Amino acid sequence: MKHAGGVRLLVIIACIALLLLVGLALFGGPSATSTATEFMRALQAGDVDKLTELSLVAPGDENKIRKQWEFCIHTATPYYNFLWQVQFAKQITDNEWVVSLKIIKNPQNPSSYDEPFEMTLDRVGRGWKVDVYRLSSKFYPALPRPGRDIER
Repeated sequence: MKHAGGVRLLVIIACIALLLLVGLALFGGPSATSTATEFMRALQAGDVDKLTELSLVAPGDENKIRKQWEFCIHTATPYYNFLWQVQFAKQITDNEWVVSLKIIKNPQNPSSYDEPFEMTLDRVGRGWKVDVYRLSSKFYPALPRPGRDIER
């Protein structure tokens, strides 16, 4: 009898643990790495809306960064081609991670090579935003920059 009761208790504990894991997966929010991946996919696809959404900007500067992304994607680099790969992510503080990437610019050129870059992400609410202003100017042509006004 003790053996049968122990098995039932073990099944109950396993079910509770499974429910906790599912809850964390559903309600824990995205990771810094998944946000960096989403940002890079948007950059590759030229998705200005997603890039604007994932960019860390001061409140009220959303229109400004949108105009800068529109200039970057549609005017400065309409045919820019690159490949990328996430290498690893490193936690700096509870609210800041750095994601290491390799980017190959102009991959159809046989002399192309991969270049290492880092992307800083800050926690905003339950999600993450890319600190676009801290990206190297060599990361991507015509990136949004503070103080750059694009008139359209």
